[in-house]
Formats: sequence, structure tokens, C-alpha cells
Amino acid sequence: MLVSKYRPKKVDGVIGNDEVKKTLVKWILKWMKGEKQKPILLWGPSGIGKTSLAHALAEEYELQVVELNSSDMRDKESIERVVNSAMLSSSLFGKGKIIIIDDVDAMATKEDMGGITALASILKDVNAPVILTADNYWDRRLAPLRTEVQAIEMKRVSPGAVASLLKEIARKENINISEKEINEIAKNSEGDVRSALNDLETKNYTARDRKKEIFSVLKVVFKSKDFSAIARTVWMADVDHDLLKLWIDQNIPIEYENERDVAAAYHWLSRADVFDGRVANRECWDLLRYSTSLMSAGVAFAKEKPYVKFTKYQYPTYLRKMSQTMSSRRMRKSLFLKLGRGVHLSSKRVSEMVEVFREIAKRNKKEFSDFYRLSEEEVEFLEKI
Repeated sequence: MLVSKYRPKKVDGVIGNDEVKKTLVKWILKWMKGEKQKPILLWGPSGIGKTSLAHALAEEYELQVVELNSSDMRDKESIERVVNSAMLSSSLFGKGKIIIIDDVDAMATKEDMGGITALASILKDVNAPVILTADNYWDRRLAPLRTEVQAIEMKRVSPGAVASLLKEIARKENINISEKEINEIAKNSEGDVRSALNDLETKNYTARDRKKEIFSVLKVVFKSKDFSAIARTVWMADVDHDLLKLWIDQNIPIEYENERDVAAAYHWLSRADVFDGRVANRECWDLLRYSTSLMSAGVAFAKEKPYVKFTKYQYPTYLRKMSQTMSSRRMRKSLFLKLGRGVHLSSKRVSEMVEVFREIAKRNKKEFSDFYRLSEEEVEFLEKI
């Protein structure tokens, strides 16, 4: 398979996320000098190169990889046995060692019995470099890990970078494909390098509908009163529990027109929240099935009868606002760092002098932005804060 054949052997071979790569290299060099560092948690969407980057780092710096499978670490006992064994084992030929725990969020499922908490406890005293990967750092079930790791977000790779990689591989493999088709694959991949390589290999140029599955689940929940169909659809769907709850929450008043139906639906959704709280506090994942049933079948049976109409389901407002807030925080951090670098002040001190910088910028915006090397977006942001 092309994915395996062209897995990068050096850090620079991983496309995109240049700042992440620099951070990882500095991190491993400190470990190799004997300076203990926090474990790294690489997080972001599937297929963007988290695991490939970890392996490329190990190969470039000639480290023996001890790869742990999260599916074998479901409870406290298995976590302690597997991780401690990995840290105590000797490296081959005197090589340094790096531990990679892939898809750590897969441990935080309904079958998990204290595994995440146990892992967090072990990571406090880890004596070897550890890289963990996850799709969603903000999954509340990963909360015990957050204070024990250095979390680094990896972004989706740009279509241009994906297209360049595909062109190079197509040339090496003598794949007869037009530039238009390559660009189509790159665009449809939405930054998922793995899916782009698979599409190149199978010559699949059609777009991937990543929201299709969640819309299918919503349709069954809102349009049906068949408990078996609802339960089967929800449990078989590859949709995050908390994400599905947000989608249902957002769309109840859009689907249901009768006030009693809306009130009853939110009643059952609130009951699901109660069970989610118990799951989080007690780490008793057996209770998750009750929450899932309440937020799906409970909401479905809250309506007196299905509404025969087309409904355009909306993206959760909460997620949109969180995304906007995160973008704003990044912009603020970048702006303050650049301003501070220009006048040798800390970001905290810059934050106390925002009005001064804003007034200076008003006098000559171009000269100001050139001196501090600010983008147009950063200058506009300074004017608004």
C-alpha cells in the first residue's frame, strides 16, 4: 500500500505542521541530553500524520520504538503492567528508546475502567520519552492526562501540500493521472493525507462526505419511533458520543414544532447529562449506555408523532463559538509575541500596553506593521481589542 510504502523516515518528510516538527525535535534532543521532559500528546484529526511523525522522529534519531496498543490497555491493571514493562525493558544494541501510545482516546470508551487515570499517574514519573496521539484533546474523558502531558495540536494539511505529495508519488509509481484529478483528490481529502494516498491508489476521485453519517443518525433519531432501529443506528455509527449530543441539542427546536415535544426532548437530554456526569466522576463507563439511550431513544420518543417535513440540520453553535474563541486566542498570542519581540517586552507587559500600541499603529499603519512584521489580520485584531 502507498501509505506504508511512503511513510516518512525523517521528520522533514512529514508534510505540513512545521512548527510542530520543530517543537518535537527540540523535545527529543533535550531527552537525549538527559533533560527529562513531559510526555507529548499529539492531537488532531485522523490521517494528518500524528503517528507517522512520531515514527519518523524515532527513525531519524535512531531510537528503538516501543509501540503500545491502546486496545490492550483497558483497565488500571493492564495499563500499569504494559507501560511499566515498556519503560523497564532494555533497548536493543544500546539504542535509546521512545514509547508511542497511539489513539489514547480509544482507551476512554465505555469499556475503560480507570485506564486513563492510571496512565496519567504513571506518566508523572516516566523515565523515557513518550509520545501519545489522540483525535480530540478536549474530550473530557482525557481530562486526567492534561496536566501530565505537553499537548500539541496538529492541523489538517493544506490541499496544495497534499497535491504536491501526490504528484511526486504518482510520478514514482507511474500512475497515469491528470493534474486536475490530483487536485480533486487533494481537495476532497480535507487535509487527511492517509485518505488522499488511499484515493490515489484506488483512483477514487469523488468527495468524501464526512458529515453524512451524523446526519443519518439525526434523521433516525428525529424521524423514527422504532427503538431497535434507533439503538442499532446509534451504536453502529462512528460518531463521538459528546459530539452527537451537541448535534441533537442544537437541532431539537429545529425539528420539533410542538412546545411539549421540545420540552420532553430536553428533559430526556438533561437526564443523559446526569449520567454523563456520573460516568466522568466515577469513571464507570457501563453507565454510558444509559446516557446514549436517553439522548437518542428518549429524544425520539419525546415527540407525539414524527414530523413529515424536510429539516436542514444545523452545526452546533457551541462548537462554532469554541472554534472562534480558539482562533481569537491564537491571534492574540501571535500578536503579543511579535509586539513584545519588537520592543523586548513580555507578552504580559504588552497586554497592559495595548492602547499605546493601538495609538501608534493609527499614525502609520504600514510602517507599524512592517516594523513588527504583522499581518493585515493581526493589525485589524489590534484595532478591535
